[in-house]
Amino acid sequence: MCTNKQDRAAQLIATRMADLTDRRRRAYERAEAALTTLRRTLDRIDRDEAELAAHQHDVVVLLRDKLGPARTVYHNADRPCGLARSKGFRAYFEAEARKGRPNLRRCGVCDWAPSPDSQAGAA
Repeated sequence: MCTNKQDRAAQLIATRMADLTDRRRRAYERAEAALTTLRRTLDRIDRDEAELAAHQHDVVVLLRDKLGPARTVYHNADRPCGLARSKGFRAYFEAEARKGRPNLRRCGVCDWAPSPDSQAGAA
């Protein structure tokens, strides 16, 4: 009779240990999935920081942000012409504004100071 009780106790312990092991495995799987997501997020942030650092010396420009005719010019954010002083313009880095817009060019009326790169080349 004692053996039967011991067998049942051993079986109960084995069942509960299997359940605990399964819970532990699922917890590790969830933690690994969360860690993978965290790594991807941190990689994306690192790429965004590097991209932002690349714009450090880029000119800030204004680009019309409203719907309408195709945008063909962008304006100097520091010394814009009268047109760009109205609402409906959004600030971008120059390279960012030109990306994917091959026909976009600088406004001929805005006051564009010579860039530090062009001054270095002239010296």
